[in-house]
Amino acid sequence: MYLVITKDMILFDSISRIVGPDNTIHICHIEDICLQSHRQSYVIIDTLRNNVFYTEITNRLIEIEPESICIMSPFGIRKCMIGTPVTFVSRTISKEAFQNTVLYGYVNSWRPEIVFTQKQHQVISLVMQRKTDRYIAQEMSISLKTLSIHKYNIMLLLNIRKFSHLLTHRFAVYFCNETTGYLLASSGSK
Repeated sequence: MYLVITKDMILFDSISRIVGPDNTIHICHIEDICLQSHRQSYVIIDTLRNNVFYTEITNRLIEIEPESICIMSPFGIRKCMIGTPVTFVSRTISKEAFQNTVLYGYVNSWRPEIVFTQKQHQVISLVMQRKTDRYIAQEMSISLKTLSIHKYNIMLLLNIRKFSHLLTHRFAVYFCNETTGYLLASSGSK
């Protein structure tokens, strides 16, 4: 069974044709993931305008112990989904290479130009949700000084001079959610 998490219906239809419509489930909400019947499934996550990391969906994915996870993203994340084999692929991957990756587990030769640590990725995700530094530090159980160091290292990786330039970086669309516009809406207090 293939669980596909994407906002792109053309991509979902393409994956459905590759693996078969009976073997493909479009995951839109946490309720779409069944702890029993989806155990040991293959998961494909398209991160374009669909940042599901550090959400209930991610926690549920870990619970079902997927066979493998294929993440479509222009960047990598170190130690992502610990305990599960994770492959990062570009959204510009050829049909044949994607088919081989999905069906046969072939690891393509593409390597992301930038690889974030899990903490760096979480910092960016929370910043894009318009959370304050104090909230981010508390949520991640780190000091404000450590948060500043993470932000500085992110700026070096992305070659930006101000952290606010992250909002206009070409990767910004991979940290937002299409349903709420450019930035994720804040659900709680800032």
